[in-house]
Amino acid sequence: MKKVLLVIAVVIAMAAIAACQPSKTEPTVKLEGKKLLYVEKASSGGDFLTVSRIKKMGFEVTEIFDGEFTTESADGFDVVFVSSSISSGKVGTKLYNSPVPVVYAEPQNISDIDLAGWDDTVDNGTVNGKTIKIKDANHPLAAGLNGNIDVYKSEGAIGFAIPGGEAQIIATASDDEKKAVLFALEKGGKNLNNHPVPARQVFIYLDPDNVVYHTDDGWKLLEAALTWAVSGN
Repeated sequence: MKKVLLVIAVVIAMAAIAACQPSKTEPTVKLEGKKLLYVEKASSGGDFLTVSRIKKMGFEVTEIFDGEFTTESADGFDVVFVSSSISSGKVGTKLYNSPVPVVYAEPQNISDIDLAGWDDTVDNGTVNGKTIKIKDANHPLAAGLNGNIDVYKSEGAIGFAIPGGEAQIIATASDDEKKAVLFALEKGGKNLNNHPVPARQVFIYLDPDNVVYHTDDGWKLLEAALTWAVSGN
């Protein structure tokens, strides 16, 4: 009987210790009050939903239309989010040398910042589906997820790019591992032109037209991307 009680006590103690351990998705910084600049195109319902979700994380969000955006717009912010609702040319290389971390959802901008080639039929674009494949489950951007996961409740556009340089690929299209749908470059990491980036940069697949179908796992990935980006500075 004493042995049984001892085993039970050990199990309870181990469970208590495990509960105190930080998870992979636990924020490394306090997000409350962090300032995020959200770059979007006017009149996008998907952007409204995404902004609402980001605010729930604790960010103070300022929205700006792509036509009004300049390099200096990012000054004073902790992170910038570039929606794929934008016209890519209106953002272009404006954040190339910005010391502010950036999370891009627009595939063509990945070519602008020299993280992918320029062929928009090969190096960046969208695939139709609802499932992605986690390739690096140990990275914080994976949000504790692994294997094939559904990011949409029904099929929709999933942004991708084929990154180069020192980019770390976290997730790919489920049927094509060359097409990265979630990847990151650490501050100081080299892009395709061997240029060290001045702040953390992230690409995430999210298409605003499909935000309404975003799953809980998909939101976890967005939250992990923003948390990781802002914690690098």
